[in-house]
Amino acid sequence: MDARPLTLNPGEVISSVSHEGESIYFEVGPELGVGGGGIVYECTSDDGEAAVIKGPKTVGVKQPDLEREARLLLSIPQHPNLIRLQGLHRDPRGHTLIILERVYGNPLRALNRDAIRERLQGRITTPGGRFIPLPLSTALELAYELARGLEHLHKGKIAHCDVKPENLLLRLKCVESAISDKDYFNALAKGEWRGVLIDLGGARTFKELSHASAGVKGVDLPSLTPIYAPPEVLPGAYDPKTGRERSRFSPWIDTYAFALTVYQLVTGLVPYEHLESPPDERDIQQVADTKREERDGAFLPIARAPLDRLDWGDGTIHPTMRGKYSTREEVVERLWELLARCVHWDPVRRGTMKQMRGDLAELIGVAPAPEEKRRGPVGREWIQRRLTLDAFSSRLIDAGRGPVEKVDLKQIRRGGSDFWEMQGFRPTNRD
Repeated sequence: MDARPLTLNPGEVISSVSHEGESIYFEVGPELGVGGGGIVYECTSDDGEAAVIKGPKTVGVKQPDLEREARLLLSIPQHPNLIRLQGLHRDPRGHTLIILERVYGNPLRALNRDAIRERLQGRITTPGGRFIPLPLSTALELAYELARGLEHLHKGKIAHCDVKPENLLLRLKCVESAISDKDYFNALAKGEWRGVLIDLGGARTFKELSHASAGVKGVDLPSLTPIYAPPEVLPGAYDPKTGRERSRFSPWIDTYAFALTVYQLVTGLVPYEHLESPPDERDIQQVADTKREERDGAFLPIARAPLDRLDWGDGTIHPTMRGKYSTREEVVERLWELLARCVHWDPVRRGTMKQMRGDLAELIGVAPAPEEKRRGPVGREWIQRRLTLDAFSSRLIDAGRGPVEKVDLKQIRRGGSDFWEMQGFRPTNRD
């Protein structure tokens, strides 16, 4: 069959089989975007739930990453921090369509859209990076969610291999395909979200990584984003049997990329941005040259100084958490220790994702959540007690407020609805 672009038309109905073997129908909506992993469309299930359809960009050409993602999502036990498979559709033309839950954009990228940055102009002090960072409490909660998702994958002997901010999205209560800035950032500020790891098309089993390191023929190398790839994946370990330089692949690829992702969430800096001459992420040769210098011990991909310049204006350390990590300096020092360990030049010195999840839990004071906090699509099994987000001064609430409108000053003085809406809360019904 001749290769041609995949086209789904709005209103078209796709039949699917759910994870539990149940037949479901989805109505196709508009195209959401095209990326390296395929093409994505909005869709709605027959019970009104928003979802997305992910398919190959081209019909008639093998799409191994898409097929791999479908197999992995079917085989891996579901987890709150992994994207949920809603169903599969095997098209008679030979390709597969994956139906996934509807999740929403990475909060760091959402906070740094041009319109939002303009809204926050002059209100935020940043460590000097490319992005306005998330409040520290939100960033570390999202880091903990990511660590949980990666730990779950690693328990199943699977490495994600492409951890980065773009593959860390949010699950929200919203059932609509679109969400307003106000609802998005208010949900983020109130903790009504879950971090979701997406895009398993580039994932590899631990066995496949071992074979790739050994140079076994016929083994697909993992799909990596160069700037987030650790230095050891570059040729550099001499193999006397073959007489060539070889790369090393291991589950610690994820640990390294995890640290770079968390560093961005916390500081707003991309990897190597602290260097005098950082590499252009789009230039693979520049990135490779920088990684070789890093492998030789010239520098780290992250820096300590931006952590010392964090803006604590919308968060504080909770007064009931005594003892260790009760000061800003102690929190920053411990966070730096964890991130620096994760980018160690020796992969085995980075530690496992289980260890990283445990260390983060200790840092932010994770405890089991009360039963009422566990309910619903964004219910969490855990709460953190270390850092408190001040919603009244949070950059998240500022981001969702929109243009300033004229308000009735008398109503504000009375503590009426306008006042509470300005603070991001709904007024209590006093009737």
